[in-house]
Amino acid sequence: MTVRTDLLPDDLTTEQLITVEKIMGTIVDIPKQSYLRSGERMLRPRQAQDIDGFTDLVSQVLEEEQDRIEVPADRRITLVQDFPPDGITTEVITFGLVRRKPGPFSRGPAFNNVGVSEVKPHVRGVEVDTSNPGMRTVIMGQKFENEIMLTCWARTNKQANIRARWLEDVMKNWTWYIRFNGIEDFFFMGQDEDIHMALDNTNQVLHGRPMRFYVRTERTTTILEPVIRHIVVKYNLGQLTE
Repeated sequence: MTVRTDLLPDDLTTEQLITVEKIMGTIVDIPKQSYLRSGERMLRPRQAQDIDGFTDLVSQVLEEEQDRIEVPADRRITLVQDFPPDGITTEVITFGLVRRKPGPFSRGPAFNNVGVSEVKPHVRGVEVDTSNPGMRTVIMGQKFENEIMLTCWARTNKQANIRARWLEDVMKNWTWYIRFNGIEDFFFMGQDEDIHMALDNTNQVLHGRPMRFYVRTERTTTILEPVIRHIVVKYNLGQLTE
């Protein structure tokens, strides 16, 4: 795999570099020598991620940032994929997928509908299957454009505004990490109109700040060579129909 040297910002502080080393040695589980050497920054990006992998990365980023600023356990902000649960005792951020479509072969402006889209998977590579000597695996990939919504919920408008600015800064500061871990492109698109939600059977109201982000992902699948041979044989025998 090609070694990349352009994924870490040049202006990282010593504290941030220590955080990078901590993350790369735990969450990413890559030998330290392969990504950070004395006097230079050498990176080996991870496998491409789809939208589910992106959700996991956001959760990791929120946890790492709150570890860094030492947020107490009872005040931790979590990422959930449902509406905020009733009776929440702290703030919460919800995840939602606004739209998703096959991405174009060439990179360009988000959702510009120009060029040819990758409407079906294509071969990304062929690797030797080390668990089955003499066999190979074919890696298929398909790019997608995604617009996701991260909504910050709090019990007051003031706190919701503070949390929205915090999340915007966190996602900007950790963009390099998200891209390093297999997301091809990622950026902040804007903030939508404030929303409010009354909690069931209470007089309390939650205040939300919807934040939209663009995420370019790749969905990969692995096919064993014997499976491919089986399909080809059946096709040649006329036993495979569309």
